[in-house]
Amino acid sequence: MPQHQLTPEDIYTFAKSEFPEYQRAITLSTRLAEDLKLLGDDASEFIERFSEQFNVDLSGFVFSDHFPAEGSAEMLAYLSRVAAPSKHTLIRFMRRFDCALWQLFANKISFKPVTLEHLYLSAKSGSWAYEQSTQLSTRQAK
Repeated sequence: MPQHQLTPEDIYTFAKSEFPEYQRAITLSTRLAEDLKLLGDDASEFIERFSEQFNVDLSGFVFSDHFPAEGSAEMLAYLSRVAAPSKHTLIRFMRRFDCALWQLFANKISFKPVTLEHLYLSAKSGSWAYEQSTQLSTRQAK
C-alpha cells in the first residue's frame, strides 16, 4: 500500500489482527505496553512485523527506550506495577512489595510509551517517527 494512502484504520486493522482477544476499542492513543500488555520478545516481534507490513525503517528505533527486555528485573518490576488491580488488600500489598523488590535490581523503571499514533505516523513517513508524534500530541493537548 502506498504510504500516502495509509489511514489510521490500516493500523487498527493490523493491531486487531495481532490482538484478537483485546476487548476494548483500539484508537490512536492505545499504548502497546500499558494497554495491550506487549513487552519483551513479544514487543520486539510485533515491532518487526509492523515494520515489514508497512515498510518502516526502524534504524532510529531503540527498543530499550520503550520496552523492558524479556525476563529482566525491569520487566518484572513493570509487570508487578501494571498488574490488574485486586480487591484483596493482601494481594495489593504483595504486588507493591514485589514491584519495590524488583525495582531494587532494575537499572531503568520507566519507558517511553509507544502508541498506535506513533506507529501510524511512522508508517506514513516510512521511518520511526516517535518524536514527531510526541510533539503533535503535545500541541493538540494545549
